[in-house]
Amino acid sequence: MVFAGMLLLTAALLLVLLLARATVLETVRFQRLTAMAVLGLIVVAAAMFAAGLLVTGGAVLGLL
Repeated sequence: MVFAGMLLLTAALLLVLLLARATVLETVRFQRLTAMAVLGLIVVAAAMFAAGLLVTGGAVLGLL
């Protein structure tokens, strides 16, 4: 579970770097929009994953 979260955060970081590079080089606007859309999806997935960990952790603590 932790590995999946780290993988999502790494992918988000790589997309942030690619987006910054695309902005500096002023490449095609479509590439920037695509990068932002994918980054948004990864951030949402990471947030859902984190919320799942919190809920699961809370459930485990509640059972103890």
